[in-house]
Amino acid sequence: MLQTLLVVDADVIDRMGGMIRHLCIGMIDEAVQVTVLNRSADGEMETGLGLARVVHLPPTGWLWGRPTPETILHAIGGQKPEVVHCLSAHLARWLIPCCDQWGSVLAVQLADLHDADQFTRLRSRSPMMGIAMAGSIERALVADAPELADAVCVVPPGLPAQSEAIALSDPEQTPAAVVTAPLTRKCGLYTIFKAMKMVIQAGHEVHLFVLSSGRAELAYRRAVDDLKLRPWVTFAGQLRDWATLRKAMLTADFYIAPSATARFEMSGLTALAGGMVIFAAKGTTEDYLIDNRTAVLFDPARPKQLAEKWSALLENRDLARQLACGALEYARTHHQAATMVTRIASLYRQLCQRGEPVLQTNADAS
Repeated sequence: MLQTLLVVDADVIDRMGGMIRHLCIGMIDEAVQVTVLNRSADGEMETGLGLARVVHLPPTGWLWGRPTPETILHAIGGQKPEVVHCLSAHLARWLIPCCDQWGSVLAVQLADLHDADQFTRLRSRSPMMGIAMAGSIERALVADAPELADAVCVVPPGLPAQSEAIALSDPEQTPAAVVTAPLTRKCGLYTIFKAMKMVIQAGHEVHLFVLSSGRAELAYRRAVDDLKLRPWVTFAGQLRDWATLRKAMLTADFYIAPSATARFEMSGLTALAGGMVIFAAKGTTEDYLIDNRTAVLFDPARPKQLAEKWSALLENRDLARQLACGALEYARTHHQAATMVTRIASLYRQLCQRGEPVLQTNADAS
């Protein structure tokens, strides 16, 4: 059985908790034994991971300097992993010295352009491969660093799909929308509020649930009052557990991504696999958000454009359902959790079978 160390922290747990769970559970059928090394102090990943064991590194290993290979090896039970899979390029930067000393191969998850940029700076004596979660990420990386063309592959993320689209399935229920973007001043939420004001003024009913938090929350609450939207907007706070967030999202009809965020998180894919109507700002790197096929793309600088598209779907629910069903079918075809697991397990084996490192460089994690 292939021994794999899956390395996570609070950041990737918040953004990709669902994917992590399905990786751990699915690897049982792939004869891959997964140990999860959680850099965070919390225990949010302790359940729902199948047979995977979760290890928390002693705080001195992370907070007061670079973790030593000996410290980590002792924490995970003394057996050197054949594969170290880091769920971000930032985590890979810390684990490269361990891979070099243990002789482990290194897989680095490239969830977005931030990871891709950091990946071009990694140096290792061990075999190393980047796993891009979208073709757009692979293309951007290779354009920036052509020499890495053979060191990156695309494996789309996967989640279980609903049996049928949930959007507007109950004609008696007031339509609801959700936003999960972190509440920063540049997250685009004010565009959503202005568009929603126009939608309501046009005579439509819709309620917006903000399932997130952030430093700008107070400013957005004031904006809701200024726009007289309080009866139609609820700030529900951030739901850190993916299963809880998924359950909350799938009680709504619309999912809105108000800006092209710098960091990937699973909410968009959750909406796709749930058969929700998705509104997304143009400029996203998420390949599955295809205008008028799986989503409705809008210019984040033009709230009127969003309002017009939103109103049109509220008026034509058959068209809205058609869009939601298209999103669900795309998720079933291109983003199955089982396919993701199989492809990543196959990549693990390919890396272990290579005779030479993918990147033959001096180890330098700085």
